[in-house]
Amino acid sequence: MLIQYSSVILNVWALWWAYWLIMAAVNRKPTLRRESQASYLSWRLLTVAAWIFLLCPWSLAGLGTRWLPATDFWGRLGLGLAAGGLLYTVWARVVLGSNWSSTVTVKDRHQLIVAGPYRFTRHPIYTGLITAAVGTALASGEVHAVFGVGFLVWAFELKLRVEERFMRDQFGKVYVDYCATVKRLVPFIY
Repeated sequence: MLIQYSSVILNVWALWWAYWLIMAAVNRKPTLRRESQASYLSWRLLTVAAWIFLLCPWSLAGLGTRWLPATDFWGRLGLGLAAGGLLYTVWARVVLGSNWSSTVTVKDRHQLIVAGPYRFTRHPIYTGLITAAVGTALASGEVHAVFGVGFLVWAFELKLRVEERFMRDQFGKVYVDYCATVKRLVPFIY
C-alpha cells in the first residue's frame, strides 16, 4: 500500500518540477546582483544530496530501514503534506512574480513582496518545499528520506542567510521591520 503513496508523491513532485522549470523561463527581470559561485555551490550541492536521499530508494548501510510503519495513515498524511507544501510554493512563486530567481539575486526594480504567503513566512517557497519533503519522508517511512529532509533544511538555511543579507542591503530598515514581524520559515515560531 505504501508503494502506491510513494508513486503518487513522485508524480506530484514530477508535475511540480515541470511547472517550476516552465515558470523559470518566463517573466524574469534582469539581474543586478548575484550571489558568489561559492555561495551557490554550498547550498546547491546540499539540495542535490537532499533530492537523492529523499526520492531514491536506498539499501546501503541500513538507509532503507523503516522508521515508521507502512500504513495508510502515514501514506495519506505524507501525500497531503507533500501536495500541500508544493501548492504553497506555487502560490508563493506566483505572488513573487518576476522577482523570482533560482539563485540568490537582486533584480532590476526589485520589489519587497509582503503579500500572499509572504505575510506568514519570509521564505514561503522554502517552507513549502520543506513541508513537501517532510510529507515525502513520512510516506516513505525509511531512514534515507529523513536524511533528505535534513540536507534540504541545511541547504535552505545557508541560502536564506545570503538572501536575507541581500534583502537588508537592498531594502534597509523596511526589510528589518518586516523581519521583526514575519518569521523566517515557520509562521509564528521560526
